[in-house]
Amino acid sequence: MAGAESAVHRVIVEKPSIPERLINGSKFIKWPKSDNDDSIIAVQVTLKIDPKGHIIYWQEPGRDTECLEISSIRDTRVGKYAKEPKQEKLERSAQNSGDPQLIKMVCNSSVPVVEKCLTIVYGVKLVELSFLNFICVELDPQQCVKEWADFLLELAYHPCTRHISVQTSIEKA
Repeated sequence: MAGAESAVHRVIVEKPSIPERLINGSKFIKWPKSDNDDSIIAVQVTLKIDPKGHIIYWQEPGRDTECLEISSIRDTRVGKYAKEPKQEKLERSAQNSGDPQLIKMVCNSSVPVVEKCLTIVYGVKLVELSFLNFICVELDPQQCVKEWADFLLELAYHPCTRHISVQTSIEKA
C-alpha cells in the first residue's frame, strides 16, 4: 500500500445567521411559571436574541433585563404542547395591569390562546428543568411562535453552540 494516500476531510461548520426579526425582537406576554403563583401578573415584554446568537433576553417594565443562555435551552414547545394559561387567570392579570393595549390583545383575539403560546424549557442539568412561558401578541402569532421555537431549538442544538471554542467563550464574556 505504498501508493495509498490518507484522506483528510475538513468540514467548516458555520453558525446559522440570526433572522433580523429575532434580533429586533417580537412582542410577547410573559406569564408566571406556576398556576399557584398569583403574585406575578402577566406583563408585556419584547423578546430578543443578541446578534451573535449567544443569549435570549427580555425586559419587564420597571425591572432589570433578564437573559437566558441559548446553550441551556433543552426544548421549545408551541401550540397544544406549550403550557397554556387559564383564560380567566390571564384575563384577570391583564385587567390588573391596567394596560388597555394588553387587555385588548388578551381578551379580544380571533386566534385561540393555545395557538399563541411558546414555552422554552431550559436547564443545565437534564433533571432540573425550568420553564419560561410566553404568549405572542404580534399580528401573525402562529407564524411568530413557530419561527421563534424552530430557530431557538436549531440554535441550541447546533454544533457551534454545543462545542464552543476558546475565542467564542471570550466573546460571550
